[in-house]
Amino acid sequence: MSRVKPMPDEAQADPLWVRFSTGLSDIWLRHGFRPIPTSSGVGVLRDLAETTQLVAYDVGDLTPEHVTVSIELGVWSHRLLKMRTSTGGDWHVRDAHWWNVLADLMPGETGHLWWTVMIANFEVGISSHAELAETTILPILGNLDTDAALVKAWRSGGRMAGLDRRGDRGTNAVRLAEMAGGPKLAQAVAHDMEVVAERARRNRPVAVAKIRQLLESLPFDAEFIEASPDDEATNKT
Repeated sequence: MSRVKPMPDEAQADPLWVRFSTGLSDIWLRHGFRPIPTSSGVGVLRDLAETTQLVAYDVGDLTPEHVTVSIELGVWSHRLLKMRTSTGGDWHVRDAHWWNVLADLMPGETGHLWWTVMIANFEVGISSHAELAETTILPILGNLDTDAALVKAWRSGGRMAGLDRRGDRGTNAVRLAEMAGGPKLAQAVAHDMEVVAERARRNRPVAVAKIRQLLESLPFDAEFIEASPDDEATNKT
């Protein structure tokens, strides 16, 4: 996924965007979330007993007729946050301990990277986002609401393990397991994370080949794809 450019001030004040972000806030307030500004759209945040959860709506396109957004999810462990000096008061979804793009967590026939709301049928669009929140996003976050749930997701690998842009998923899993369950659990989690990492290493050539095959079907040269240890494709197993 390409990174979304920060929203300029004039876009933040766009009437359609104000209406859209207000509608989203109303959906999430019922579930204990509060709206927060982000550099590329709008987010909703809630604090639970052990975790903080963020749903980020990043703007891809904004015109007088429609708004198009991607949706990303982030979860922070309070225990792991205490190991930092400060978050700086900012919540950036891709800096979360657990982070993923919603489209990656949905079935292939229903998941897509962008969601568009048209001004001509605005209420229908907002209703679809309310349904998406109830039927998809909240159940996903409900499985990531505690430290134990985060450790379980990480050690299992697969899509629910999230992305690993910083390369510290394994370290976080072991540290959190030790804090939440003691040395024996940490040792077991360390073993599982080693297995997950090895599986990702073996799967990496296949993932890169699939990306190359996709790019070669597009009308530009795919030679810019380079084998890189921190390619996000390696973070899915």
